[in-house]
Amino acid sequence: MAQEQAEQEQAEQKQAEQEQAEQKQAEQEQAEQEQAEQKQAEQKQAEQRRAAQKQAAQTQAVQAAQKQAKQERAKQ
Repeated sequence: MAQEQAEQEQAEQKQAEQEQAEQKQAEQEQAEQEQAEQKQAEQKQAEQRRAAQKQAAQTQAVQAAQKQAKQERAKQ
């Protein structure tokens, strides 16, 4: 009887450890997933910022060229 109880307890202990290990793994996988998504979002944001800066620089260059052309025309 005592042996059966000991075996039962051991089996329960083993199952509890198994569940804990699975839980830990699931949490770790989720943390990694979230980290990957965060990194991806940051990269996308950085790319959008760069694109916006490039666009602004191009717009400035175009405006400067137009202004210069206007001044050239005014001189003539």
